[in-house]
Amino acid sequence: MSYDEHEDCDRRIAKLEDENRKLQIKKCLFCGQPYFRKKKNSRFCGMKCYRSWYRKQHSEVVYITCHFCGKDFIRVHSQQKYCNKECYLSHCSEKSKKSVEKSLVDGSGGAYLKLRFTIFRRDGFACRYCGRDANDGAKLHIDHIDPKKTGGNLAIDNLITACSECNKGKGDVLLTKREKTKVIKLQGGN
Repeated sequence: MSYDEHEDCDRRIAKLEDENRKLQIKKCLFCGQPYFRKKKNSRFCGMKCYRSWYRKQHSEVVYITCHFCGKDFIRVHSQQKYCNKECYLSHCSEKSKKSVEKSLVDGSGGAYLKLRFTIFRRDGFACRYCGRDANDGAKLHIDHIDPKKTGGNLAIDNLITACSECNKGKGDVLLTKREKTKVIKLQGGN
């Protein structure tokens, strides 16, 4: 390699280094002054500018309405939707309750199958009205003791195993207090 080739190579390297240096010089996001970027993702010339920018961004008081109770409150962080932990937990329980109800209504999801199995197991895989089970050829259903039409809920103590004939025969009839007591005793006293 000749002297001219070395000199040419050194000039190209110097030019590349100069271009690299230009790429590393950025403007500070807060003060606008140019600075040599030491880290790949840095946006500020120093910690003083970063802290000033952060304080400016987070000094605004933002009032929002709680998604659960509807009260106005000062938001602490950008993702906050609830005024306190109680509202958040209440929302979570409401949400899970609604998803369980939806899965029970449309028969989808594991919640429906798990609840159904829990009721069947508790009732000994037999109809609580007539005593028939799958060995007797009965197709088992989950029945509401207090029908949904009259305000019956999806609580485990309101659900019972019934064969298809008993379930269809009962329909949405509301049981008397005496009949309910008898059914509860058949469940095992719960």
